[in-house]
This record gives sequence, structure tokens and C-alpha cells, in this order.
Amino acid sequence: CAAWPGRGLLEHLEEGVGRHHRLCGVSNALITNPQNYTFTNNMGSKVYLLYHSFTCDNDHHPRSAFHKNKYTIDIKNFEEQIALSYNKNAIYSFDDGHVSLYELAFPLIDKYKVKSIAFISTKYIGQEHWLSASNIKELFKHGIDIGSHGVNHIRFTNISDCQVKKELINSKAYLEDLLGTPVNNFSFVGGFYDLRSIRIAKEVGYRYLYCSEPGIGINKKGLIRRVCILSKTNTMQFKKIIQEKIGIKNLLRYHMLYHFRTLKERILY
Repeated sequence: CAAWPGRGLLEHLEEGVGRHHRLCGVSNALITNPQNYTFTNNMGSKVYLLYHSFTCDNDHHPRSAFHKNKYTIDIKNFEEQIALSYNKNAIYSFDDGHVSLYELAFPLIDKYKVKSIAFISTKYIGQEHWLSASNIKELFKHGIDIGSHGVNHIRFTNISDCQVKKELINSKAYLEDLLGTPVNNFSFVGGFYDLRSIRIAKEVGYRYLYCSEPGIGINKKGLIRRVCILSKTNTMQFKKIIQEKIGIKNLLRYHMLYHFRTLKERILY
């Protein structure tokens, strides 16, 4: 299958998922048609996009001085991406709860009425650089769904069953009290999860679980896949993502390399 212009899909996904993103196994369905393959399943053809924080090149805006990393998107690029995905089956998700979601991205989300969900780590609510409780209520009031990202932004694979349960229950309770509505969505921090954390999440009442595995639809464990958008994601790459043209050969290579890297990390940790 053809590589993306400028940079290969393999390199882009490796950087996007990074060392903090946990992948599950590859479905047997991947073998079907490697020449013209797209991801589809019972989630339909919804493309879930994953963002973290935003910045702008306006020197007079407080977010212009925000420390930039590979997950920080220039707000002009974000508006261009919204335009490219407008009226397409794309859903925007935002992990962590950085204040730039409210200050920079929210006006565009509200302007274009794009489907969105924000996953909040409740420990940071109200702290500098993070969303306040009033920010979250305002996002929800304007149609942005709110999900949990745990309390302390911690990997569930590194903590006990009791700690996992506290992270899930306490964050859920806080957000439900704040918004006055059930919170049914949960995003695993860094994409790290195991069967135990999936089981506990379902037991405490979460209906939809999200990972950071690149692709479209649901993986074999029942988690919703998302494609991470980076500061270096260019227009042609974004178009490929929206068109669901993720090549099977590159993705299979990526999975094998990532599993090797994940094993190495577990040994080091």
C-alpha cells in the first residue's frame, strides 16, 4: 500500500502513540484485503481523533508561551483539520483537560458544531494550566461530552486493583456531581490497560472505554480506537486519516515493533 506523502505511516504512528501508548493484538480481520484495507466494525466508520493541548502564534495570547511538545497543536492547524473533516464521520476527543482546550479549541468546536468528548483527570481541575470546574461545565453546556481520565493521570497497569477502582470511582463521582449527569466514558491514561482494568471499569459503570491504538472502530478487547494527531501531522496525513486509508502493511509492521518496545519498557520498569 502507498505510504503517506512526506513521512511514512509507520514513523508517524510510532511518534503519535509514543512510548506511553499501549496496543492490543491485531485482529484476524486484518488479513482480509491488504491491498485496499480500511478499518470498519460495529462502531461503523467513525474516526475518533485524539488531541491533548493547543497553542497559537499570537504573541499577545497567554497560550503563545505555553511549552510546546509533539502533542501540542497550533490552533490554525486545528481549524484547518476541522474544515477538512467537516460533515464527515469524525469525532474529536481531548485527553487530560488542559486549559487550552477551553481557551483556544472550544470557540472553534462551538463554531463548527463538531462532535467532541473531553476526558478529564480530576486531580488537576482548577490548577494552573488546567481546566476549572466552571470551564468543564461550560464545555458540557455547549454539547461537548465529558468523560473520565482518572484522578491522578496514572497508568493502570502499574497500580493495584484497589487503586484502579478508586481512580475510576472517584473521578466518575466528581464529574457526575459537577455535571448532574451520568459519566459513561473513560479513556485509559497513555493507552495503558489490561483485562483487569477493563473488567473493573465495566463493573463500576463505564459503558465506553477508549484506548490510544491507531485505527478505526473497536479493537478485540472492546475498546474504541483513536488516532493521535501530532504537531507534525500535515494536511495530506490528516486527509488519509479522515478517509480511513490506514495501510495494513505499515500497521502490521508498526504493531510488531511496538510490542517489542512495550516488552522492553516492562523489563526496564
